[in-house]
Amino acid sequence: MQNNIIELIKKELAIDNLPEEEAEEVISDLGGQIMQNVLVNFTSSLSDQEILEWDEVLEAGDQEKVNDFIFNHALNIDELVIVSSREIIDLFKKSRVA
Repeated sequence: MQNNIIELIKKELAIDNLPEEEAEEVISDLGGQIMQNVLVNFTSSLSDQEILEWDEVLEAGDQEKVNDFIFNHALNIDELVIVSSREIIDLFKKSRVA
């Protein structure tokens, strides 16, 4: 999922021409915002019981279990990533024009 986000950012913003440090900063900032947006949208689609299970998985701190939970409960995770990426990238583009 994270690699897809990085590739979308690079493609949409054509940041290959930026200095490496600046490109990494853009990827890090936007990538974090996109992941946060994906998780907000994901958790809003869960039932009350699934929210309790999600909280338990998060508290356990096992990244593999977190990933498994997401992929088992979000049938449209790829779509969520794409939609969230486009939203955040579009906001970024508009902020640079303003």
